[in-house]
Amino acid sequence: MKTILAMLIIIAAFMCSFVISAFTQDSAPGSSGTVLFNEHCAACHPNGGNTVNPNKPLKGSPAMQKFDVFLTWIRKPVQPMPSFPSSKISDQQAKGLYDYLLLLKETKGTWK
Repeated sequence: MKTILAMLIIIAAFMCSFVISAFTQDSAPGSSGTVLFNEHCAACHPNGGNTVNPNKPLKGSPAMQKFDVFLTWIRKPVQPMPSFPSSKISDQQAKGLYDYLLLLKETKGTWK
């Protein structure tokens, strides 16, 4: 009986680790979202801001309201922002990037 209980606890712990991993993998430091942000976004959007137009940071941006809006925005942005086609950033990677951006601290500047 103790052996069965121990096995069930081990199986439950193993399954919980997968669930936790699924929720954190693209937003944790070193994850694909963080890496993509540092590679493609951080120069113009440090800490979620906007060096080109400080009054339009990522935080509060209409493009950040929903993932599908964000995905459309990165595929066909307004210049001077470069586009990121699916050959450069997959939809799955874009979701990780989006999740990471949602975690960034508030920045100075507000959308007007």
